[in-house]
Amino acid sequence: MNNHRFPNTDLLQRYSSDCGLFGPTSYRWNQFAYISRRLALLSASILQVTHPVIGQAVSQTNLYKTQPMSRTLAIIRFLDNLIYGRTETWIGACEKLWNLHQQIKIQYDGKTYYATEPKLLRWVWLTTVVMEMQFMPMCVELTEYNVDKIYEEYKLIALACGILPSDIPDSLMEMERIYHDFLNTEIKVTDTARTIAQAVFHLPSSATAELTSKQWTEQLYFLLGPLDYYCHLFAKALLPEQIRTALQVTYTKEEHQRFKRWCRRLQWFNKTMPARITKSETNLNAMAGDLL
Repeated sequence: MNNHRFPNTDLLQRYSSDCGLFGPTSYRWNQFAYISRRLALLSASILQVTHPVIGQAVSQTNLYKTQPMSRTLAIIRFLDNLIYGRTETWIGACEKLWNLHQQIKIQYDGKTYYATEPKLLRWVWLTTVVMEMQFMPMCVELTEYNVDKIYEEYKLIALACGILPSDIPDSLMEMERIYHDFLNTEIKVTDTARTIAQAVFHLPSSATAELTSKQWTEQLYFLLGPLDYYCHLFAKALLPEQIRTALQVTYTKEEHQRFKRWCRRLQWFNKTMPARITKSETNLNAMAGDLL
């Protein structure tokens, strides 16, 4: 077990205010409440376990067999605390996540890894950024200005995950290059990754409903249809084709057309629903399981 303190508290506090780390004028504050942003995290959680070391770490707990949504929900709760929490809340969430990762010891291919290793943390962050950035233009109108501004907010999330400033790409272009380098050199889809992915693609309605409130679930049902079905479809649609092939996941032309229709409906939904939600203090002890 590592015994290093969370490294970025002082640096992050420079960005914090009375409204927390992001505040009501930020993109994250106004957009993360939307169900569409949370759907992107389903794809990210699948893509994360295609890194063989992370896949091995997740499989060690066996939690994905009984609670396949646990990682996605844990990431959502962490981001909720980070985006909407007061200073003591988001600092507590960062330290809790870091301490949890320090306890995760991974044996893979004859070597020992810890979940706080920079490459592993960066892959988890990269997948989250890429999946959300890929999904955003399908649901909201973006300009070059706000894309750059959004990426600056993603850098704060990287710091909150414990990634050192020197390991964070300076620009969105550099980030995309590093992501594709990872995808082509570090990623190896194992049987473990396939098992985890299949668990996510066969989520029951009771699990997918946890992504949002009952009220939103009912409204989305009339907009799109059964929540579990479109969660599965969105998860498949955002994955790179090479990953879908390696995971043995089918994605038909008909599904792609339905995905595009749903994105147009979500654009309308995002414009008509309030962009901001009120978050009460989340009980940090309730944050679930292994994020890596």
